[in-house]
Amino acid sequence: MKRSVILATATLAVSLFALPMFATTVPSVNANNVTATVVGSCKWITPLTMAFGNYDPFAGAATTQSTSVNFKCVKLTTGGDTYKVWFSKTAGNMLNGALTLAYTLTDNGGTALPITAGAAVTVAGVPGLAGAGYSYTVKGSIAPGLDVTVGAYTDTVVSNIEY
Repeated sequence: MKRSVILATATLAVSLFALPMFATTVPSVNANNVTATVVGSCKWITPLTMAFGNYDPFAGAATTQSTSVNFKCVKLTTGGDTYKVWFSKTAGNMLNGALTLAYTLTDNGGTALPITAGAAVTVAGVPGLAGAGYSYTVKGSIAPGLDVTVGAYTDTVVSNIEY
């Protein structure tokens, strides 16, 4: 028992002696850098959602709908930066199983949507988090008099931002 008390006392003495040795701070002589890179990116605020609602095949006029896609991008890196949009298709068939319902998509002026990055349309807006962002109007149409089966039809169109 005496031996274990002596060891404990010796360990305590070494611990108390060693503490002040390692508490010394040596100043750094290096210049330390802090860095970050902001990457160009955009985010959809309102993605493309085209809801035609009820389609009446007996109506004499086309069923139409208009919506806008909205996105925000980081601030411009140079004065010549542009932001553009394009879509995966200008027309298609909404599906209900094997059943189809044809539709078309155009821009605000009635021109078919751009479907390649090379044909992408420049969109005006204000960049940055506090900026208003960018908006592009898409119009959709289903022709009158289509002989289709009752049901809910859907399709997918991919919207792209080029910057």
